[in-house]
Amino acid sequence: METKNEITTVPIKWNQTNENILTLNCPVCGKVWEECEKEEITPCEHLRFRSIDGCEVEYFGEWDHDDFDLDDIFNGKKIDDIDIILSFEEMGMSCGPVFTSILYGVKLE
Repeated sequence: METKNEITTVPIKWNQTNENILTLNCPVCGKVWEECEKEEITPCEHLRFRSIDGCEVEYFGEWDHDDFDLDDIFNGKKIDDIDIILSFEEMGMSCGPVFTSILYGVKLE
């Protein structure tokens, strides 16, 4: 766990259900956000954004994200609507190893 200027970054990994389905779940309410091998995301009221490899950012919920810049979080700017960053990393294969990093911004209330 890493803390930078009041925002904590926590590594996460797939959860395995009884049906052997791998899921990513909300740490607050437990809702399944994503299932392994599926493209869609189903946000809950706690999920604020998802960023894939720091390039593409998707926003969820009702909050003021017009001036939001992902770099702001890691440069010390406190964002009122984001309490914790969940960091998911996985490796796949192509012509060599391919790493993907996904960040999830979460409001704990």
